[in-house]
Amino acid sequence: IVPKHEVDDADPKTLIEDTFSNTPVTSGAFSLNALQSIANGNEKIYEFYWNSDNGKSLSAGSDDKGRIKYYYHYTQDRIDAKISPYTKSDIIAKAEEFVKKIAPEAYSPEIGTLVFDESSYRISSNLHFSLNFVRKMNGITVKDNFVDVSGYITADGPIVDSFNSSID
Repeated sequence: IVPKHEVDDADPKTLIEDTFSNTPVTSGAFSLNALQSIANGNEKIYEFYWNSDNGKSLSAGSDDKGRIKYYYHYTQDRIDAKISPYTKSDIIAKAEEFVKKIAPEAYSPEIGTLVFDESSYRISSNLHFSLNFVRKMNGITVKDNFVDVSGYITADGPIVDSFNSSID
C-alpha cells in the first residue's frame, strides 16, 4: 500500500528517480524496502521488494505499461501434504486463474491464445509444481512468448508462488 499523496504528482515513467523511491513510506503487512529500475533489452522493468516481520516476502516487476512481468512470494508457512489429493487439472486451473488475475493482457484475443504446454508440467516428490503456457496465433506457437508458473501444494490446494511472463 503506497500513500497516494506521496506519488500523486509523480510520472510513472520517472518514479524511480522521484524522491519517494529513495525514502518510501508504506503501510500494511509488508514494508516496501526497495524500488529500482533495470533494463531488460529495450524494456525498462520497475522492481518492487517487500518484506514482513513474520518471514514473508514478495517481489514483483512491472514494465512501463504497468504489466506485471514477474512475481515471487515467499512464506515459511508452507504445509506440504504427503500425497496430493489434487489432480493435474486442478493445478493447471489454479495456475490459469492466477495468470488471468495478475496478467489479463496475456489472454487478449488481439495477441493470440495462451495455451498450456503439456510437455512443461512438472511436480516433484515434495509437491512443488511448475508449468508453462505458450502464446499461439492461428495455431502456430509464437517464439519467446510464454508464461511460467510454479508453486506448491498444501492441504488447502495448489498455491502459486512464482510467475514470469515474456508476453509482449
